[in-house]
Amino acid sequence: MKNRAVVRSAAIFAPLAVFLFLASGCGGSTNHSVDTGTDGDLYAVRLRPSPGTVGVSTRASFELSWTSDDPPPARFDVELVRYRERSGNDDEDTSEDAEFSKLTRRDDSFVWDLDIADASGTDTDLDAGGVYIVRLRSGADEIETVYVAARDRSRAATPAPRDSISNEPRAVRRHAVLVR
Repeated sequence: MKNRAVVRSAAIFAPLAVFLFLASGCGGSTNHSVDTGTDGDLYAVRLRPSPGTVGVSTRASFELSWTSDDPPPARFDVELVRYRERSGNDDEDTSEDAEFSKLTRRDDSFVWDLDIADASGTDTDLDAGGVYIVRLRSGADEIETVYVAARDRSRAATPAPRDSISNEPRAVRRHAVLVR
């Protein structure tokens, strides 16, 4: 009889413990701090898809990479932000909300993948038509890049093959995006 009570208690409390563990935010985070052990430059980062891309797949992964010749700074922070415009064009009607995401380093290289995720670290999709900002910081240096997710998966932009991306500096262009 006593064993049945223990089994019933375990059956009730075990799922509750798992739920509380997952709800506590393990896995996904709204801000990622990375210690690299190098002394490089934040501005040497290469981002994929290209900054300013409109029509990013809702299943996109944002790639941050540095070369071994031009490594990342000793410490940098990364966050994925969802920009929202409630109504009109007034700054008072906008918000920037940090999204849960996960940052994964590939091997021992200076390449990281930033994926939108829920609090438990499970991959999720970007909102169709959503405006997202990838924000990188190191000390006083900051980089913000803006992306617009495709309205549907069939119209998602296809990234250029890796070997077709030029390492040459390109002119910086200013983009205005009107979201309705």
